[in-house]
Amino acid sequence: MVILRHRWHELSISTVSFSFQRALLIAAHEAKLLQFDDATWQRRFGAATERVSLEEQNHLWRTLAEHPRADALVGAFAEHIDPAELGELGYALASCPNLGYAIELLQRYHAFIGDGGSLHLSQNNGLQLDYVPHYQEAQQLRVQTVLICIVA
Repeated sequence: MVILRHRWHELSISTVSFSFQRALLIAAHEAKLLQFDDATWQRRFGAATERVSLEEQNHLWRTLAEHPRADALVGAFAEHIDPAELGELGYALASCPNLGYAIELLQRYHAFIGDGGSLHLSQNNGLQLDYVPHYQEAQQLRVQTVLICIVA
């Protein structure tokens, strides 16, 4: 049994990876939370950078969280997330023999990816994962998305 929990915490991290941002936008588009035409897609993905500002990420999360069907994002993200969206760490996680090993690996390297948070793994009547996010915008939706990304 895996128990996923979260706690809110306040710190600031300045950027997220471009590949994670792209995966999030694609999932939001697939869930019909955001609609883009070809010009918008080209503008979003034509000037790829390694990192995306937290300000842009917060704006995107706010937009998604305000949508009446925001909960559809979690399922779409679970279906569309690929280890490549997490770069080399994603590939390492996908090669782990089970979720426990993957979470232990993620605990070591999580501070270097994503938009902040810490992971704590414990074993009490099963595996328990506590996620403490460092962001304030759209916390509930972001936590759900991060946790489903980890499990996926």
